[in-house]
Amino acid sequence: LLGEKLPRNPGKLYITWEFLTTKKAVGKKTDAEIVAMPKARNWRDVAVLVALRETLTSAYFTHQDLMVVAVLRALRLTYDEYGFYADVTPASFVSYGCLNMYLGHHGQGLRFVKLGLALMDKEDSRYAKAFNYTNIHGLGLHYRQPIEDVYQPLLDGYLSGIRYGDTGHALIAANVSCIVKLMVGAPLGELEKLLHRYVGLTKAYNRTGVFTLTSPFHQLVLNLMDRSNNATILTGTAMNQAELEVSGNEVAMVLLVANIFQGCCTFEKW
Repeated sequence: LLGEKLPRNPGKLYITWEFLTTKKAVGKKTDAEIVAMPKARNWRDVAVLVALRETLTSAYFTHQDLMVVAVLRALRLTYDEYGFYADVTPASFVSYGCLNMYLGHHGQGLRFVKLGLALMDKEDSRYAKAFNYTNIHGLGLHYRQPIEDVYQPLLDGYLSGIRYGDTGHALIAANVSCIVKLMVGAPLGELEKLLHRYVGLTKAYNRTGVFTLTSPFHQLVLNLMDRSNNATILTGTAMNQAELEVSGNEVAMVLLVANIFQGCCTFEKW
């Protein structure tokens, strides 16, 4: 990758080494020093950071271990060698923060999510806004702020992504915003209209991965509206549960199980 070597199949031992090395690197600076870090000037360095960001996005759907390595490597290179680049660095901080949260290090995770937001606002990272806002507000700050406050930033991320060409992350932000609307009690009819529109855009922009991720929640909403034969099976006009179960898409399976669980809890089908 432009001279930066990444393992094709990183194991747990390699990921642990990458994580500890990155953790050591990021522990060297205070928050004030991080926000004031110098900008990347070498275009080869910038190209490496962009390539790592794109690897991160693709690997999310196909190879999650490689995704983790890409997150850690981009952050470490930013710290140790390359410097700040507006359309990549905030995303690296936010992704590292979310990774820490998933590992149970909520204080450290929240720190880096907030640093990513501060860096993004400072440099007006509009081209990465859809990606960052999805992670900052949909996967990070919602731990510590009212869920009602998450919707508008996600909608802003969606609009920014559509405007500046990041349609994939724009539509992921849109999907998460619809989940938030369901959580705060929005009318199901209103919610289904939004989902129908967003699903149409996934097809128009040929975002098949996002379409697959959105379909379980869309079908759940239809089930809640009594527009399916079985309220707790996600098969209907939006998707076919049996087909998705044998698709081999691990990320989609996680979302499928989560939506099935929510449906079963709602209808008390234990």
